[in-house]
Amino acid sequence: MTDLEYNNAYIDLESKVYYFVLSKLNNPEEAKDITQFSFMQLWTNRDKVLFDKAKPWLFTTAYNGVINFINKNKRIERMPEDFDIGISVKYEFDTRRILREELAKLKPLERKLILLRDLKGYSYEELGEKLKISPDMVKVYLFRGRQKIKERLKGLL
Repeated sequence: MTDLEYNNAYIDLESKVYYFVLSKLNNPEEAKDITQFSFMQLWTNRDKVLFDKAKPWLFTTAYNGVINFINKNKRIERMPEDFDIGISVKYEFDTRRILREELAKLKPLERKLILLRDLKGYSYEELGEKLKISPDMVKVYLFRGRQKIKERLKGLL
């Protein structure tokens, strides 16, 4: 694809890609970012993409950007600001400190698995793939790590 063909593709398709992404996310800022990223990818790969294939290539890239955004945000679960667990702030900070200390005492693999599974929401399969171990071993290490924390916390209660 030549520079002129890229410019024509941008002029013809930019708003279409943007509204496509916006229809999937309903988030104007993220739609702008994904659209811009899609066109940056097209520019980077312009030597490999034929002009008549630019439209499907852009929409596929934008769609993948939408999927990546959704998957990333699924893992980020935030506690609501008004969430009340019925304990005072002092005890809440003590609990966090104690948990942090107990996590630090675990083996690095157990700690990493607990943080990625319980805080980030990764599946057993994703963790196994990421750490190059089987999903069954992920479950074993998670169980052992949680048991260690549970045993250490028993004495505090």
